[in-house]
Amino acid sequence: MGWPVFSAGKVRRPGGRLGMGCLGSGWCQWYPAGLVRGRWLDPVSDMIPDSFDEITPAWLTDVLADTLGGARVLSIRQTAAAGGLGVTGLVCRLELTLDRPGGPAAVIAKVRNPEFSGGPGGYAREVRFYTELAAGFDLPVPRCFHAAIDGGRFVLILEDLTHLRPGHVLGGYDSAQARDVLDAVATLHGRWWESAHLRARSWPTFDYPPARAEKLVERYRGVWPRYHGQTEWPVTDALLAAGDAVTERLPEDLARLTGGPRTLIHIDPHVENILLQRRELHRRGARHDVYILDWQEAALGHCGFDLATLIAGNVQAGVQASELGALLARYHARLDAPDYPLSALTEDYAAAVRWMFVIAAIWLVDYKPPTPHDRRTLEKEWGRTSAALLLNG
Repeated sequence: MGWPVFSAGKVRRPGGRLGMGCLGSGWCQWYPAGLVRGRWLDPVSDMIPDSFDEITPAWLTDVLADTLGGARVLSIRQTAAAGGLGVTGLVCRLELTLDRPGGPAAVIAKVRNPEFSGGPGGYAREVRFYTELAAGFDLPVPRCFHAAIDGGRFVLILEDLTHLRPGHVLGGYDSAQARDVLDAVATLHGRWWESAHLRARSWPTFDYPPARAEKLVERYRGVWPRYHGQTEWPVTDALLAAGDAVTERLPEDLARLTGGPRTLIHIDPHVENILLQRRELHRRGARHDVYILDWQEAALGHCGFDLATLIAGNVQAGVQASELGALLARYHARLDAPDYPLSALTEDYAAAVRWMFVIAAIWLVDYKPPTPHDRRTLEKEWGRTSAALLLNG
């Protein structure tokens, strides 16, 4: 579930349609509107589906041409995919019947959610992520076969990973899972660390300039006193004291995170947005292959925002208490940023934990979970976030 955090930046959308063609060589490239894979679009592939029913065998045959190796899609069967209804997009698994072997048995389709009123910015950002950034690099994300957006219409055709499952939202990550997910996040952050390429392409930013920071501080000051004496969400005397102290530290924390080094951040690396595949390694225990989903909020920002969500919100409280230093050191070593010392990372992480606690407290104070499962989930996440504040506050 996670705390709802949205980026402050705006997407600069180029004129015309954005589209991607994946070439047989394994890399992807931007083309002008109307041109994909070196040829002009025909009336079939030029259409951007607005629903799953508009995805036809002929359309899939065209956009998957480089993947199908000459095969044709004869029929499509829609099946549910984990997380089939999202806030911003609808997701469905499409089982494919082909006229010959040679292509995927299924793909994942993502189209716009007509009930989402937030505008097309997130859709454009996710298309940009898969076409500008993920294409051609060995990153822990699903393979993207096709991505396009035009006005309000949007479509992604992604690798089918429904045989994988996310971590346990109630139990949280254990030590081994936390290490492997942090390795994957460090790979992403390291690839785009202080990237001139991202700055040159006008990527949206996630930060807190003075006016935005002041609004967050004032809102927290108005909300936090309500936790004294309330019984809706668990608090202790120690947590109330730590929450009081955050009020004075928050302006400095936000300035620190805004002024620090920048990389590409996910913003919501919640356990439900990360798929894991356990692999047994001979004589070396087990490891997890990691795939990070849902890039509609990707932005330039401080790595601490991702790390706080990932560790404080998702890792078991006992693991945080006993292994936090080792986890941060592991991430730092994999990041390979010589000008960013581990001591600075540790302080930035603590600042981001306080920021995350503020976001959680503001969001939860008036929220009434609609189901018992939602309540249990939020109580667990609140418990982990609160424990992280006490550990780092």
